[in-house]
Amino acid sequence: YFAEADEFHDLLEDDDLFECFLSLPVMASPGNNPLNYKYIRDQQQACQALATARQRHPHDYIVKELNDNVHIICHVKPGTDPNVNWKIALPNSMPNEAISWFHTVPCHPGQKRLNEAMQTRYCHPDMRRMINNLPCEVCSKNKLSGPGYGLLPEREVRGQPFEEIAVN
Repeated sequence: YFAEADEFHDLLEDDDLFECFLSLPVMASPGNNPLNYKYIRDQQQACQALATARQRHPHDYIVKELNDNVHIICHVKPGTDPNVNWKIALPNSMPNEAISWFHTVPCHPGQKRLNEAMQTRYCHPDMRRMINNLPCEVCSKNKLSGPGYGLLPEREVRGQPFEEIAVN
């Protein structure tokens, strides 16, 4: 968040920083993304399936107040602390766009890392299946056709986009 529009404009003139923004997915409405709490709230309120799930399992869902007094429905696993172990409950209208966002922004991380990243902050009953069935032309072109060579260390799943930026 930048207080002055001129400061933001100056940042975009930095070529290295500008390249970081190029990997963001093109969206018809930039405010409608899985990081916008107001958009998530509006989609949750319109989702009948989420309302039904809350009625059937009232102890599995809580309402958390997040940024700017926005109340979001969150899922809590039974037996866990709702103040610590909660995930944003994605309404049925959002998993595909959220998966697409988190697949594109970190540059096609693969099914396992994408699933781990999504599961750290979001909850939806069909999310794993949707990730496994995600059609991606870039991934299908670049995927190796057999087992990899040697063992590489596991990559860390970052908690936030742009938490770490690498520049050559």
